[in-house]
Amino acid sequence: MHKIKIKWTAFASKELDNISNYIAKESQSDEIALEFIKSIFQRTEQLELMPQSGQLEPHLKEFKVRYILESNYKIHYKYENNTVIITDIFHTKRNPGRMKK
Repeated sequence: MHKIKIKWTAFASKELDNISNYIAKESQSDEIALEFIKSIFQRTEQLELMPQSGQLEPHLKEFKVRYILESNYKIHYKYENNTVIITDIFHTKRNPGRMKK
């Protein structure tokens, strides 16, 4: 069995930065923001062993995008050629129609 790689798109990385900045501002704590970002990375570790463990995203079925949850965020990803590609981090309270943008 081949080792599964996890890669982050530039867009997903930017979204993670935006989330971190928002949490730091709202909580007035860089430490709280850092702990949350760590939890996102820890959650994605399951994909190294079970890359298809996430559910198919109903709004992105045609793109075969899956997601796993961490707190109120969906971690969107695709699995292809032994690589998990994290494509977006999306707050569950946002309008799902924005996912396709």
